[in-house]
Amino acid sequence: MPVLEIALLHIRSATSESPSTSVDNPLTPYIKQALHHALHVLRATTPERYTFTLLQQHEDPSYLYIVGFWSSVEAHEAFLPSEENKGLLSSLEGQVDVEWMYHAQIATSTSKDTIVSDASSVIEEAPVIAIGRHGVEGANKAAFEEAWRAGSGGLASFSGRSPVGGWRVGRVYGAKKEDAGEGEEWLLFSGWDAVEKHSEFAASDAFKEYSKIKPYVATFDVRHARKVTSSAEKETSG
Repeated sequence: MPVLEIALLHIRSATSESPSTSVDNPLTPYIKQALHHALHVLRATTPERYTFTLLQQHEDPSYLYIVGFWSSVEAHEAFLPSEENKGLLSSLEGQVDVEWMYHAQIATSTSKDTIVSDASSVIEEAPVIAIGRHGVEGANKAAFEEAWRAGSGGLASFSGRSPVGGWRVGRVYGAKKEDAGEGEEWLLFSGWDAVEKHSEFAASDAFKEYSKIKPYVATFDVRHARKVTSSAEKETSG
């Protein structure tokens, strides 16, 4: 069954190689082109030709996400030490850092055959994607998932899109100690027309049912992002 990869990248301050970096949008044309090329390399690496997407964070535009699928964690780990990956990293050395990366087993699709398409429909098509990280103690894992499934219908109804989520698989690569991935984590993607629409959900009647997950959540973090480009889009040069 395919696993989802999510990686958080951080654009460094302006350098002589990227003098056009700005506070409002630090994503320079060079960095965008280099990352778009990286998405195509990742897609070519997977026999299934999975789509990889680049997202830019709303709260702090110097943070980017790469999201895509691999046939397995082992398939991705085999790619990490490859010359192709080393080349991608070197092309952005000194400009972009990988903050962390991990895998998740998407569990909210109706069947294993729709896992990729269901997740891609949110990540590729929604104007705004909310990325929620729910830290859950192991003893509460089953109770959390039961409460989430019971209340997720209200989230889907309010946002107009079905959310997709699942449990982290394995460790968090490159993370700081306080974010090293101890315990369980439920990763959630939900699509919204605007960041403000997501904020309105917390004051809605639908949220009352959804909030029943709270007793089982030890830590929570949510960020919003917008799609920049994906491997489904033609690569350009120049």
